[in-house]
Amino acid sequence: MTTFSSGRRMVARVTRWTARILAAAVLALFVMFAVGEGLPPLSWQFAALLTVLVGCVLAWFCDLSAGALIVLGTAAFYAINFANSGKFPGGWVFPLLFVPGVLLLLSFAMGRFRPSRA
Repeated sequence: MTTFSSGRRMVARVTRWTARILAAAVLALFVMFAVGEGLPPLSWQFAALLTVLVGCVLAWFCDLSAGALIVLGTAAFYAINFANSGKFPGGWVFPLLFVPGVLLLLSFAMGRFRPSRA
């Protein structure tokens, strides 16, 4: 029983740290683009992107809130882009925005899971 529990904790810890590192990379990438190109104009898409970035900052404090903000912000960004242009955003960066959010939610779920004692 303790082997399963300690293994699960280790997987949850690795998942959490992977998500945090990816969230920091997303923040760094945004800062690099903002410095090089300037901030995008204020719009609903930018608000959705800011939601993702707030989630990336919260990744260091709360798995559930951060994961939810990242996933919902990214989904909103996709929905708004599709409503405006009729297509989803292209490139390799936008699909990767989901990854830290999903990993944070997975980490939260693994931390909450308690195996039943039979």
